[in-house]
Amino acid sequence: MVEPLCVITQSLSSPHSRSTEVIGLTPVTMQTEMTLGDTSAGSVLVADMREMQKEHEKKLVGLKREMEEATRANDFALRAGLAEEHQALQLKMACTTIEEMRG
Repeated sequence: MVEPLCVITQSLSSPHSRSTEVIGLTPVTMQTEMTLGDTSAGSVLVADMREMQKEHEKKLVGLKREMEEATRANDFALRAGLAEEHQALQLKMACTTIEEMRG
């Protein structure tokens, strides 16, 4: 004799007990019978996606290089600007010192 998987009655406790049983189960991931690469159209899509991934990786490498170059250029520009400010302050201090000595 085969036992039924679950018995559903018209009582209020039946849905509660069934939902408690289901909630306690471990989730299962379903697998499809056919993966994308198993078909000719899927193979073309997979090849296209791999090519796109390679292109994106090249672009990312290029962007990273550009960012590094921009950072170096910015550092150089900032250092040059700081050097100019430093010279201007030194000149101003020298002028102030001369004025104080005269004064």
